Amino acid sequence: MKESLYAAFLRLPRFKGHGRLTPVIRDALFKRKPHRIIHGLYILLDPIEWGQADILRDRVAEPLTTKLFGELLKPGATYIDVGAHIGYHTLIARYHVGPSGTVFAIDPQPYNCARILENWACNKFTNLLVYVAAAGPNPAFISLHPPGRLDRSQLSLLRDENNPDSSALAFRVPIIPLSQVFSENSMGDVSLLKIDVEGFEEQVVEGLGSIISRVENIILEILGTNSMERSRSLPVLEALMRSGFNRWRTVDGLDWRPRDELPENNLWVTR
Repeated sequence: MKESLYAAFLRLPRFKGHGRLTPVIRDALFKRKPHRIIHGLYILLDPIEWGQADILRDRVAEPLTTKLFGELLKPGATYIDVGAHIGYHTLIARYHVGPSGTVFAIDPQPYNCARILENWACNKFTNLLVYVAAAGPNPAFISLHPPGRLDRSQLSLLRDENNPDSSALAFRVPIIPLSQVFSENSMGDVSLLKIDVEGFEEQVVEGLGSIISRVENIILEILGTNSMERSRSLPVLEALMRSGFNRWRTVDGLDWRPRDELPENNLWVTR
């Protein structure tokens, strides 16, 4: 209906004031209203996608993880989000690191990256750099398929080809190692690195190389509901242990082993 009204207006003969009236009508019909969430932040949400619908309902996502951000991030700190989705966690990070901190978002899906930039603009935040890319062990390019509209967070370099919900359409993005992100931006220590890449975590960590010594804390998504499924994450945990990350904790601060429950499927790894 709104599209029909707007099209009818556009078809009218041009008249004095037409140029000034057009954006007014366009905004009245189509301008999206950002929603206010935790910490007074603003975010644009698509209620069709289940993850965004949850934020719309609760005004917060992963409350335990969100709270932990406040403990790990201080003003002036640096935060990296690999698999940033629409940028919810980058906004939470920005709230804590403030204008003197720096936030990096890495996501291979153009839709997500556009949303991240829009959501930062809603809050008038600027200290962000978005990489429209996938993080991996070595520089390369890869063809991916858009996931279904109900869940745009499921895109993964490991799962994409076998995902029956993926579109037949394809797009091509670079794979970049995180060590490249560090070197390009002359980065020092990183207070928090979040990795949510649907099973590609080990390869993301491999891309850090020796620079992993500059990372203080990692929040890592561990998928699966039982110890057998979670054991698939052992290679990345073993790789982190070899790099000095020898303490595994839940996001509410309890020591964790693969057979234990894992609130919000997020593991806090630290030294």
